[in-house]
Amino acid sequence: LLILSVFDTLYRERYCSHQVEWLTGRTCSFLGVLSSIGSQLSVFSMTILSVIRVAGIKSNKVLHEEDSISQKTKITMTAGLLFVFSVPVLLSAAPLVPALEDL
Repeated sequence: LLILSVFDTLYRERYCSHQVEWLTGRTCSFLGVLSSIGSQLSVFSMTILSVIRVAGIKSNKVLHEEDSISQKTKITMTAGLLFVFSVPVLLSAAPLVPALEDL
């Protein structure tokens, strides 16, 4: 939002003459990707947290401090985190790929 406010200050009162330049520029694309990543990451994170919560309630297992997390669980959690962070980035950056521009 800070970057957007700086450009708003630069283009104030003259946006119409800079509209095409702004909409086709890298800054507008970058801000669009950044905004999409943030919203999609939020949705993916809430979905994963909900699934984990439901699984925890369904299994009714309480972890104590002396309990250790298995290697399989650690790998699954790491894969889930990589999925949650990589999918929104890929989906948000897809419009920047020239081959996908007209799809």
